Amino acid sequence: MFDFNIPLIPFDPNPSTRVRTSIRISNTSIACSFQIQSSAFLAKASKALATWQENLWSSTCFELFVAHPNHSDYLEWNLSSEGHYSVYGFSDIRKQRILTEQEKHQLTPKEFCSIIGNSSFQLQFTLNKKCLSQYFESSRWKIKPTCILRIGENLTYWAPNHSDKRPNFHTFDKTPIFL
Repeated sequence: MFDFNIPLIPFDPNPSTRVRTSIRISNTSIACSFQIQSSAFLAKASKALATWQENLWSSTCFELFVAHPNHSDYLEWNLSSEGHYSVYGFSDIRKQRILTEQEKHQLTPKEFCSIIGNSSFQLQFTLNKKCLSQYFESSRWKIKPTCILRIGENLTYWAPNHSDKRPNFHTFDKTPIFL
């Protein structure tokens, strides 16, 4: 089992909010957890996945990108605090590859939960490692957690690093490879 803690940094400075992620890779799954410390961030919580929903990125959205380490293929999961989700496949940066209904079903997050605390929020979900290995035909991946938070009227963009002049989560430079 491997555990990784990855702090996310805002594209624009935001001293009142902190975001960190935890990735746990076991023999059967990849568990992802987002933890937010903020008195300004408000969200609704859910104990279970709800329904597929498009355009989650237009408001608060927790994202996980998983890329093949040697090819340009990657997957993107989007989850809302209320349990709505979507998953997308890409053959290259922002070149969407339509997933089959079977792939969507296999790649649906498992064990979803979001929790609200005193000036804190946590969202957790699990992915089936076997399905990722079959999709990529590889047991090694680049994994990049990101999120978009609505704080007041503003969207803030969080990632382990920002390499463009505007928020762009669809790049994998400086993204570590995980087993």
